[in-house]
Amino acid sequence: MSARGSAARRTAAAVLVLAATASGCGGPGPQAPRDGANRSAAAALPDVRIAKGRPPLVLVAREGDPALALAAAVSTAGLAETPETSPELAVALAGVLEARLAAAGVPALVVPSWDGYRASWLARTEAEATSGTKAVRAALLAPLTEDDLAAAKKKLAALAARPLRDPALAAWARCTGSPYAAAERAPRLATDVTLAKLEASRRAAHGTGRVALAVVGPSAATEATWSAIAKGEEWPEEPARGAARVESAVYEAALDGASPLEVHLTLEMPTASASVGVAEALGDARGPLAARLAALEPSFRLREVAGAAHRDHGCVGVVLDVAPGARVSGEADALAPRVADAVALVHAEASVHLGEGASRLDGRVLARRAGDVQRAAERAAFWGLVAPAAASPGGIIAPGAALGGSVALGLGPRRGGSPREAREAQAPATRAAPLAAAVERAIAAVRTPVVEGRTRVEAGQGEAWLLFASPCGLDAETDVDAGLAAVVAVAAAEVAEAPSDARVEPWVTDAGVGLLVHGAPREGESPRAHARRLADVVGRAVASAPLSPSAITRARAEVSRLSSPGFAELGGALAPRHPSWLAPFGREEVTRSASDAAVSARAQALRAGPLRLAVLADADQAQAEAAVRAV
Repeated sequence: MSARGSAARRTAAAVLVLAATASGCGGPGPQAPRDGANRSAAAALPDVRIAKGRPPLVLVAREGDPALALAAAVSTAGLAETPETSPELAVALAGVLEARLAAAGVPALVVPSWDGYRASWLARTEAEATSGTKAVRAALLAPLTEDDLAAAKKKLAALAARPLRDPALAAWARCTGSPYAAAERAPRLATDVTLAKLEASRRAAHGTGRVALAVVGPSAATEATWSAIAKGEEWPEEPARGAARVESAVYEAALDGASPLEVHLTLEMPTASASVGVAEALGDARGPLAARLAALEPSFRLREVAGAAHRDHGCVGVVLDVAPGARVSGEADALAPRVADAVALVHAEASVHLGEGASRLDGRVLARRAGDVQRAAERAAFWGLVAPAAASPGGIIAPGAALGGSVALGLGPRRGGSPREAREAQAPATRAAPLAAAVERAIAAVRTPVVEGRTRVEAGQGEAWLLFASPCGLDAETDVDAGLAAVVAVAAAEVAEAPSDARVEPWVTDAGVGLLVHGAPREGESPRAHARRLADVVGRAVASAPLSPSAITRARAEVSRLSSPGFAELGGALAPRHPSWLAPFGREEVTRSASDAAVSARAQALRAGPLRLAVLADADQAQAEAAVRAV
């Protein structure tokens, strides 16, 4: 807690004191983070075979399955006339392939998405596997006929029965890959499609750059399938590719009183594999993002997190809402700053995970985790389609870099106001403009460092140490409030939500006031994850955790016990009216009589800054910088 701690604590604290107080009590002057990322070895992946003029074939050799499984994945990204017609194209071509394979005696399961589709089927022998791949090639490359148009219209009629709830959610649906029909187009989906348009799309979509195949089964059978493809006819090349968009929107939603608002936001990932790692990190119900969102006003909740892999990029979709019954009032422009704060936190957390290597994960390992052989083949085919982007190390971005995406704010139906005001409020551009501006400001704000970091690496130590403190915590204390900063530190240490393998202690000296946290890494925990875990604990406790009345009461008693009347008198003599400058625990009569409101006000003053973070890393510089970014 103070100079009365153990020798080891005193040694570590002394080093941290020098680091935290090296630049006085001025404003923050953060160091530019260096890229200390260590590129890890690539994960074990299925075998990917590529030959000129053929789509890639992903081979997953595994024994014991009763049948082989084969799959094909097709991307239609960027080929539709407009973004809202992308699922129409994918569904129509999926219907054609399903009908053609059924006619050829291949009972395939064909599943469309927003910008592509996948087909998978079983084969009992190597001969069936070979004939099945030939049937798929013929079904994808043969020109369309009137019979194919009928099959496409049948599937489009089914899509029309699944309209998108609101146009503002199109970016969300596109990100997660779910096919929906635009509500205004649903009645005419089956009539708008023509044979000429569909044939042009088929030629564009079924080239070598947009198709991937996969086979799962015994090694000999997978090799035989590859041999048949390599010796077969060549495929046409891909003629086109698409591009991503960024959107902002506000829409009316039937929220049924469950929550006064909902937010659908998307994050564009540099690679398909990045979406896997980032979505897993963001979706942790007990993770740092959930804790930070809960600390906002109003308190936001993570309702859903979905990572989707696309052919040349990844996307993560996040749904936020607030607790039922939360007091949220005002129109979209009034709510925009609050919503923007939540969106900015999601962007910041995703950027941190990308900078720490989430994009180096390769999603093709998911093929090996599937228990069902047909599901494994479907996954392998899809990841074979995105393999050129997913396997490359270029998807790693700098920590704190900006991410593209979209945000859509859903509010309950508008009540009151004149008809003219209602019409103006319903205009998409009018409603979305304040939200777009607020999100831009909030994202820029969270990317601006507000805490100065001082780091030192002592590799090989058993624990990492972090000190988060105000170097000027005692400057403003006078005779009437001497010791209240110490009460804040002791109370904050008590309310800190620290796991059993991390220890939080108050740090009260004449050099500053704050919290010290230290702990050893967990088994299998990376150095960066270790640093982030400790930083999240101390960051929440110092910067946002509310001080309960019971914690304040116990802290007053503890600080009163630690105060020294003699030092307080000496401090008052050497520094008139500022005894805590020499006696940081202040005067006992002040701390015992201080009200909860006075302590809370002192906590707010300390949180206003400046605040500094000192890190003793036990691994490398990248670990230290990860802690600074997390705080």
